[in-house]
Amino acid sequence: MTHNYSLLDGAVGGVPEILIDREVNALRELHTATPHPTQRQERLLEQVLENLREMNSRIVRLERRPNESRETRGNQELIEGNGRPHEEVRNRPTEPVSTFKLKDARAMIPTVDGTNHAQTKEFLKACAYAARHVAREDTETLLEAVLCTKLKGAALLDFDARDITTFDQFLKEFEKTYLRKKGTSRLQTEMSSLKQKYGESATAYGLRVQKTTMELYEAMTDEEEMTSE
Repeated sequence: MTHNYSLLDGAVGGVPEILIDREVNALRELHTATPHPTQRQERLLEQVLENLREMNSRIVRLERRPNESRETRGNQELIEGNGRPHEEVRNRPTEPVSTFKLKDARAMIPTVDGTNHAQTKEFLKACAYAARHVAREDTETLLEAVLCTKLKGAALLDFDARDITTFDQFLKEFEKTYLRKKGTSRLQTEMSSLKQKYGESATAYGLRVQKTTMELYEAMTDEEEMTSE
């Protein structure tokens, strides 16, 4: 009769040593062997790896996003009128990294009387630049210096009667008075120098005088209204 022995048999009675060794070796091979994965296991493994790759990609994108936002934020909107990016250096409204000394800021602003269009634009640009680059606590002192030392002629007389409290208010009123339309001082100069041109009819000359007179009247009325406000 043929007997089938196992480890349990060995615990009860005598089992040949060769069978014990064979069972031990079989268990060792079963424990250490790496079986070939099934198709389902391969699919699961591939899905896990794909999820890890996707997660890694998301992490990389999140790390890059703050830098990309800082680089592109200034190019998303354009300043109305000049077409420059909102963060373009000449339009940047933020607090400057470094500031000018008050005397240096005053020195870069030219004097102006409001009669010359190009000089008026240069004056306004210099004022805006200086106001952005002085310390915040020096802005009021700079405004006082501009009103007292940088205006002359008609511009000095025009703004001497106005109640100016902020730099922004001053720049807006000065631009409105001398750039957006002719100021009273400029119109008064034109009135005093009006002469009939060679070959110009009396009717044409009279119309020019009338036009300049009306412009002067409107300018004086507007300035009177702003002063009363």
